[in-house]
Amino acid sequence: MPSLKKNWQSPSVIASSLFYAVILLLGSASVFKSAGLFNHSIRQVELALGGAVYLHLIGAVVLGFIAHLSSCRTFLFGISLNAVLLMILVVIDESLQYVIPARHFSWLDMSVNVIGVLAGNYFAFFFLRKSTYIE
Repeated sequence: MPSLKKNWQSPSVIASSLFYAVILLLGSASVFKSAGLFNHSIRQVELALGGAVYLHLIGAVVLGFIAHLSSCRTFLFGISLNAVLLMILVVIDESLQYVIPARHFSWLDMSVNVIGVLAGNYFAFFFLRKSTYIE
C-alpha cells in the first residue's frame, strides 16, 4: 500500500490558538505573582507539582511542544521560530524579576525554562518527523 504524506507545512488554527492561550495563562500567572495577586493560588499549584522548578519545567516543555506545532518554519537546528521567540520571552520574564521587589531572580528557573522549551520543541520536531508518513 502506498504511503500518504501528511501536510505539516501549515500550523493548525487549534495549535496556534492553544499556543497563545497557554502563553497568556502562564504569562498572567507571572504578572499576577509580581503584582501580589493570587499568590496563594499560584503557590498551591507550585506545591501540587512539587515546587516552582517543576511548574517552570512542565510549562516550558508544554509551551515548547505547542510552539513547534504552531510554527510553520524552523529557525536553526530544528528549533521553530515560535520557540526562539518564546525563549526570548522567558528570559525577559525571569530577568525582570531581578528588579521587582516581590520576586526573586533565579538562574535555575531561567535555565529550566530555556531547556524545557528546547526539550518540548525537539520532542515535537522528532515526533512530527516520525509520523510524517502513514503506512
